[in-house]
Amino acid sequence: RQGVIRLREFNMAEVEIFFDPEENSTHPKFKEVENEKIRILPAENQEERKKGEEVEVTLREASERYFLNEFFSYYIWLTKRFLLEIGIPEKALRFRQQLDEERAHYSADTWDAEVKTERFGWVEVAGHAYRTDYDLKRHMEFSGEDLSVFVAFESPREVEKLKVYPRMERLRKKMKGQALGKLIEITKKENEKILRELNEKGELEFDGVRLTREDFEVKKEKERVTGKKVIPHVIEPSYGIDRPIYCILELNYLEEGERIYLRLPPKIAPIKCGVFPLVSKDGLPEVAKEVDSLLRKRGIYTYYDESGSIGRRYARMDEVGTPYCVTVDYQTLEDGTATLRYRDTKEQIRLRIEEIPSFILREMGVLC
Repeated sequence: RQGVIRLREFNMAEVEIFFDPEENSTHPKFKEVENEKIRILPAENQEERKKGEEVEVTLREASERYFLNEFFSYYIWLTKRFLLEIGIPEKALRFRQQLDEERAHYSADTWDAEVKTERFGWVEVAGHAYRTDYDLKRHMEFSGEDLSVFVAFESPREVEKLKVYPRMERLRKKMKGQALGKLIEITKKENEKILRELNEKGELEFDGVRLTREDFEVKKEKERVTGKKVIPHVIEPSYGIDRPIYCILELNYLEEGERIYLRLPPKIAPIKCGVFPLVSKDGLPEVAKEVDSLLRKRGIYTYYDESGSIGRRYARMDEVGTPYCVTVDYQTLEDGTATLRYRDTKEQIRLRIEEIPSFILREMGVLC
């Protein structure tokens, strides 16, 4: 019964966004959107007594009360903007916080974008996981590679750092001279890595010899540094492809009396413009084909149709979501203008033929 949205194979689009959690917990563009409203369902409101009470807050309020930081909030907002642009109505969209038992072990917090459908109720269409530094630390642990990033300071700073030094008197009993020399060099180059491994495991293996914390001396030293090494945190927005398409089709399929139309946003409509001659004679088809060619040369995908009544041709375009139709009529032969019809309102305006491509591109938001 849920075969349309529960598939064995499905398409996904994911992005991994890395940032410095110490310095950049806010996004440089957050202030531009901090007053935008968003509808959320936090975990605390999913308890039985609250009965799934949703909250509408600004992004600023959400960042302070619900989301882990402003950086995370910004990408939640980007998802909202994207879903609205592809045809999800705002009243049918919310962001739900996953409960502890739902959330993946690597995520500090996860929020799902959900869309309310008539057939299936609330459907998850995107997820936003705050994966912290889990992925990079695991890669570092098993690959032995340093995946930290050097972040330069604006000016040098004096900092206290922990330094690890081999205890020579102990290690001479465990290691031969050549291996000991290698250890001294590696300790200088990979001081932080060795210290981290000793702190986490209490020991490390080098050249087949097990070394413990007692084999090293840790000292606090002041050092002038120009930057720092950071293991970035990761935010992972992941978007389903199939489910949003289903939601768009369901929520934008409209019936008004005998009229059926698909209210697709122009940007995602497969056919942008239908092109018709009013009748299939008197030179109108030839002019209509010229208009069709003019639109295609500007990258506007068209559908040329001269079969049946003009009303039926409009209806066919409405049913597949075509936002605009251009009709060439007898007035076109007189003054070089044609009729442009809007799908949603059925409003018609007249434009000069050479103006039509730029007009449609502006309506679609492609030209300013």
